[in-house]
Amino acid sequence: MKYLDAVGASCSGLCICHCLLTQLLLGSSFLGGGMLFIESEWIHRLLLVPVVLLALMAVLSLYRIRSGGALMILVILGLGVMVSAITLEYRFGESFEQIATVLGGILLIAFHLINRRRLLLASAAQQPK
Repeated sequence: MKYLDAVGASCSGLCICHCLLTQLLLGSSFLGGGMLFIESEWIHRLLLVPVVLLALMAVLSLYRIRSGGALMILVILGLGVMVSAITLEYRFGESFEQIATVLGGILLIAFHLINRRRLLLASAAQQPK
């Protein structure tokens, strides 16, 4: 649990990198067709699974420090935007998916980093002096 938020922020960052770099990699002439699997829908869903699970596990830590109303809103917004990026792409297009993934990823990274800081501060306050 010690590194949960660091791993969660990294997974959210990986989604952003995947979203932004996929088109660049596919456009590269030397990688071209061999990288088509990166753009598959199952890859998007596969990347979303650890992002959602890590965010939900981190939400449980909010109850431990008993302060997190704003953080709860941040994680709900981040998860909602990330899930809508995948589920609504067929309706609004690929550019919506890219924008929503980046925005949701940024929100989740912010959540994880703030949550990690709060947990560290709460842990330090409980240490005997």
